[in-house]
Amino acid sequence: MSKAETKAIEGSDGWRSRYEAERAARQQAEARLQAKQREVHEIKQYMAQRIEAHGWQLRKEEEKFETVFHASMDGIILVDGFGGIVEANKTAQAMFGYSRAHLLTMYVSHLMPWQAAYAALNEVQRSGHSRNESELRRSDGRVIPVEVVWSRVKLEGRSLLHGIVRDITERKKALGEIQRAKDEAERANRAKSLFVAMMSHEIRTPLNGIIGYTDLLLATDLSEEQRENLTMIQRSGDILLNIINDLLDFSRIESGRLDLEMVDFEPVECIEEVLVLQAKMAAAKGLELTYDVMNGLPRTVRGDVTRVRQVLMNLVSNALKFTMEGSVSVHCEAVPGPFLKFSVRDTGIGFDPAKAESLFEPFFQADVSTTREYGGTGLGLAICRRLVERMGGKITATGKVGEGAEFTFTIPLDLGEASPFELVEAKEMFEGRRVLILEDEEHNQQFLRRRLESWGVEVDVAASGQDGLERLAARRYDVILSAMRMPGMDGLEFARLAKEAAGALLPPLVLVTSGRLSGEKEQALAAGYRKVLFKPVRQSALRDVLRAVTEAEEGSEKDAPVAERPAPRPDGERWLLIAEDNPINARLAMLIVARLGFQSDVARTGKEVLEKLEGGKDYEAIFMDMHMPEMDGVETVCRIRAGQGGIAGSKLPIIAVTANVLESDRETCLKAGMNGYLPKPLRPTEVEAVLRQFGLVR
Repeated sequence: MSKAETKAIEGSDGWRSRYEAERAARQQAEARLQAKQREVHEIKQYMAQRIEAHGWQLRKEEEKFETVFHASMDGIILVDGFGGIVEANKTAQAMFGYSRAHLLTMYVSHLMPWQAAYAALNEVQRSGHSRNESELRRSDGRVIPVEVVWSRVKLEGRSLLHGIVRDITERKKALGEIQRAKDEAERANRAKSLFVAMMSHEIRTPLNGIIGYTDLLLATDLSEEQRENLTMIQRSGDILLNIINDLLDFSRIESGRLDLEMVDFEPVECIEEVLVLQAKMAAAKGLELTYDVMNGLPRTVRGDVTRVRQVLMNLVSNALKFTMEGSVSVHCEAVPGPFLKFSVRDTGIGFDPAKAESLFEPFFQADVSTTREYGGTGLGLAICRRLVERMGGKITATGKVGEGAEFTFTIPLDLGEASPFELVEAKEMFEGRRVLILEDEEHNQQFLRRRLESWGVEVDVAASGQDGLERLAARRYDVILSAMRMPGMDGLEFARLAKEAAGALLPPLVLVTSGRLSGEKEQALAAGYRKVLFKPVRQSALRDVLRAVTEAEEGSEKDAPVAERPAPRPDGERWLLIAEDNPINARLAMLIVARLGFQSDVARTGKEVLEKLEGGKDYEAIFMDMHMPEMDGVETVCRIRAGQGGIAGSKLPIIAVTANVLESDRETCLKAGMNGYLPKPLRPTEVEAVLRQFGLVR
């Protein structure tokens, strides 16, 4: 083969090789291009699927938002910073009475008073939220009350105010009905209170005559049958009076017209006043009525003494009613808190502990038979609870059937301004004196010992008459305080034997007894006792009796009276003026004061009162009825104090006598210038007590 042919063949092979290489490269590029095209296609398909899915989700969210937005029962609006409405749901459109397109051209101030609207919007700008009530003006001119709650929201990059508008027409209507019902209830309650007070006055007026004349008749000579019949009348009258008092108290408390009066008072004196008033009932049943105060009790505290006394009176009266034998005692102490704690304990019928809480419910009795056997309204303890709770305290009851009961109440303890002068005076009078106490009852021993020792008196205690005689023989005493009933030897026998043993050296004897109605006082005085103290013994009475008998021993006036009467007139007559238009009650008052040594004139009107005072008769006091024709008691007293009845009459003690027993009535009397207060029905003991208060009787 020639060289030319060889070169031609070699040239052809090189071109082929390059061709094959280029073709292979092109095929690889096409393969890669196809792969990329497939990848792009897949991506495009994936993106198309994502776009389709995302668009569906967006449409779903929009539909959900629109459903919730327009389905709301409240109107919803979106407002820009200038108060322009940018969106409103269908409820708002219906509530406002405008179409959506119309609302989007309006401002909030077009729908609501602008002052309230912009005040609310400003509040949202400051605090982020606001809630207020306003009035919405509809497109038809009707105004409806609405409540609007505003808050800040972000939407599409804008800061908007989101308002929820609620139609409160029905709420306002319901509140109006409630207010009308409340007003009607208050009117009915006032009418009820007025009715109760008026009926109380109307019932008490004749009841005054029934009870008063019964008391007077019982003090006369009667046959056994007459006394028994009168006692039943008296008991029935007292029951009726207690029912009236309970209903009146409960009505006043329930009506919310119970105001507290904060004054300084002595707990011991408060207890003594209650027990003295209940002593007659205790003596009639042969029960011991005692009290005890613990060491550390403040002498003077601050509170509503009238309410404290009322609660104690109710609890003690209740205890006496349900106790057939044994004793009723009152205890008082200061406990941590600080609180003033009172306890009333009895040895009576007790109650089922499971019913303790129910006892304080109105008209509740522990047993149905209780009402039949013991009477009562079932209001007493309910009144006590409300009074104690009104004073910020708590009352509880404990007891067992047949084993007695204990009622305890605590009230906040506020210290009053102490008045130690009486204690200092007593110490000066009795320091170093020696007294023998003959008493077998432990509570009475403790009370007498504690009181006497606080006055600086040396005290010995004997539990029987024989023990007393032995101590009398061994030691000298300045005074002997003796009980009447003691084991083995009563007080009368002790006095006889002591007189035989000591003769002229026998110290003064003072009887301490519960027998107010049994004639023990007369028997004791005849047996040689100088004085008689009735249980429960009041501190002031004990002090005055000790002073009287010790001064008598030293040559002072024998049996010095606690309160001296004013000097009698030359003719021996003492006069009171009774203002009373009811002839039955006027005669009753005349009979009661006659037994206390007074004659009386009766004036039936306020005008007659002034005329009699101007007549110049030397009256010592005036009993003033609150309700009289022409001029009532308040106006009459104001004129008397102004000098219309004469200078002498303007200075006389004036005691209000009325069937109105509300605390406000008492305050009215005192503010008018009256000095004392007697509720009807008049009781001889209460008349005597008020006259003694002004030093007019012993």
